[in-house]
Amino acid sequence: YSWKRMRRSSRAWRDEAEFRAAEMELAQLRARTLAGTSPFDLWYYDEAGFTLQPSIPYAWQRVGQRLELAAGHGPRQNILGFFNLHNQFHAFAFQGTIDSHTVIPCFDLFRQQQQNPALVVVDNAPIHTSEDFEDELERWQKDDLHVKFLPSYCPELNLIEILWRKIKYEWLPLDAYQNFKTLTASLFDVLKGIGSKYRITFA
Repeated sequence: YSWKRMRRSSRAWRDEAEFRAAEMELAQLRARTLAGTSPFDLWYYDEAGFTLQPSIPYAWQRVGQRLELAAGHGPRQNILGFFNLHNQFHAFAFQGTIDSHTVIPCFDLFRQQQQNPALVVVDNAPIHTSEDFEDELERWQKDDLHVKFLPSYCPELNLIEILWRKIKYEWLPLDAYQNFKTLTASLFDVLKGIGSKYRITFA
């Protein structure tokens, strides 16, 4: 036996052949991007929500003592993010419901900030496959913003998931969960440090 955190998985519902094909294609895209031979910049996009219900991390605890985090409920800070292999990160923060009409302007603003053609990897969430979102694909493509959809139930192929996990389980301090004000302040401090203080190494 070994001490591990149990994780939710959607592996049982995916098409394994589609997963392996997408995994190989993305590996080739990453290799070309890191080698500087890709005709476009490779980005990963996703949304994440942060609440006072803490993501329980592992921690060293004194024998006979237990660190406890209060189970809180309240508002939700949503972050919409674009992340690449060079630890460049563009984020948009919202409270409340996120839908296609929220995501589309973020893609427009992201494209305005890019000098090179971009390929953005996204999952198959309903807000990414809605009619409104799909209506924008041709317009974006003409502007050198290309969207690549992952197969269903393959979240591990979207590397921004690593970033969300790092933030929730490692980079947010325990005292961030005192109240929503401290949570958002700590979260924004982490987001501002991505690429400098906080980095992920991609082989």
